[in-house]
Amino acid sequence: MELDVTINEVKHIENLHPREMRRQALEGLVLWQKRSSAPLKDLLNVFRTNKRQDMIELIEEMQESTKKSVKRKRSLPHSYNRRSTIKRRAIHANQSSNLLSICEETKSVSDTDMNSQTESQPSTSIQQQAGDADEETTLVERRTSKLNMTTMTVNVLEMSSIKNYGNRICKSRIGILLHSDEYEENIRASAFGKNVQYISQNMKPGMLYNISGYELRTSEYVSSEQELILSRSTMIEHVPKEERFEATQYESNNIADIKDKTLVRKLQTVGPIIITSVGPARKPNKRFLKEVMLKDKSGKIKMNIWGFGINDIQFWYKRGEVLKLQNVEVGRFKSYDGDEYFLTAGDFATFERNSSEKMQHLLKNEDERYLIPETMDIKDVVNLERSKHLIYITSVKIESFAKKSHVEMIIKHCEYEESHGKLKETDNGWYCEECQECQEGEDKVRLKAEFVDSPISSDTSLWVTLFDKSSQTILGNKYESFRQSNNAKKRRAILRKVEKQETVYRLEISFNNEFEFQTATKIEIIPQK
Repeated sequence: MELDVTINEVKHIENLHPREMRRQALEGLVLWQKRSSAPLKDLLNVFRTNKRQDMIELIEEMQESTKKSVKRKRSLPHSYNRRSTIKRRAIHANQSSNLLSICEETKSVSDTDMNSQTESQPSTSIQQQAGDADEETTLVERRTSKLNMTTMTVNVLEMSSIKNYGNRICKSRIGILLHSDEYEENIRASAFGKNVQYISQNMKPGMLYNISGYELRTSEYVSSEQELILSRSTMIEHVPKEERFEATQYESNNIADIKDKTLVRKLQTVGPIIITSVGPARKPNKRFLKEVMLKDKSGKIKMNIWGFGINDIQFWYKRGEVLKLQNVEVGRFKSYDGDEYFLTAGDFATFERNSSEKMQHLLKNEDERYLIPETMDIKDVVNLERSKHLIYITSVKIESFAKKSHVEMIIKHCEYEESHGKLKETDNGWYCEECQECQEGEDKVRLKAEFVDSPISSDTSLWVTLFDKSSQTILGNKYESFRQSNNAKKRRAILRKVEKQETVYRLEISFNNEFEFQTATKIEIIPQK
């Protein structure tokens, strides 16, 4: 935009080359270059105006390389590698001030020379540039080819608060839940970055609108669902109040009803339910998580509440309170022990107290501290008489690995979606029940290890199942050779070396007193002084 390329020209380029940011930038530069009588000079002036000294220094460095290259050009041996040949072509293109040639010829050179620097130590300017690009054109916007100009009449059911998202660069996002007579299910919509303010000012809950210029796409998760991406290009027309219609109200479900794979990724109403345990907000990865255990007469289920900041998680209810949950999303994970269902309270989730329902009798035999993590030694863990969702064991070492079936150490998983779990071997190949097709599959490692306390060892040990990510931590640089080998003796030899290493670990497990093998949720190596 600083080079006077119009917004219509930008949109046209994005439509021609969706998902190709390098190509989009290249086409914009070529379009501008055709209008400029002195491209290099004008480009430097724009960089000076925008205080992009890093880019000015890069161009000056390329110009200096041109001079040096001309002096030593004839002395280069025939064995000089292809990378240098590409660089010489790029220098020649630079001398002619042809931006198209520069960008295309230097592509492989810049990828090789600069990727290692930018990945390991990204500069502030590059981060800022990425942030600006994300705000102008969101990730979802770049993935679609064109705006849908068909007018759709929608009723705004819910609007989330404006939230931050992203890890290194925080950007704003807002979620909108819509209903349209054209679709059976409610429609989820989002706006990102600078589009958030426009949408929040022009759409209000409970109002009816005609919208066009949106991006309508099929959900990546459920083929029957539609998602909308709204932006400043979206035309929003308010429909008079008397013409407003009411959205269909869905009946409340019990927990058993929603444990159905056809409901996965769909928003549901659940209740009444009673809270049996509330975990603290913790940070298992880049986001904060609060977990809540729920129960009714038909069963139990866990609800997850995520947030990039701890203040994003607003759940003030406690054990014993009866709630009705609205617009919570059903999730499903296919584990080795069977299907596991859970709920996620996202943008549109609301909680309503229901004091009239008497469900206190369901709290009997339910541990209030089930979701509260505890730190223990192995000798304390094996004596537990109750299950615990999460236990930290701060200092352990591996005594041995299970010496039963070596074949089960390598498990075929769905190569498209991790939650689909392991594949079933059939006469036609490896079959995924979720994808409903045969595929090559992806090999993953599953180990079973015996752990003991460290440094003070005892006769008490704990057998733990280590799935793929935990196995990578245990095997280190031998992971790939272990995974790819078909030789059981070679795998045993690798495991014996691990047993002799005396490495000390910090272990996190999910404990079920009915299981022989507990499940590791995370394992870390403790550096030794």
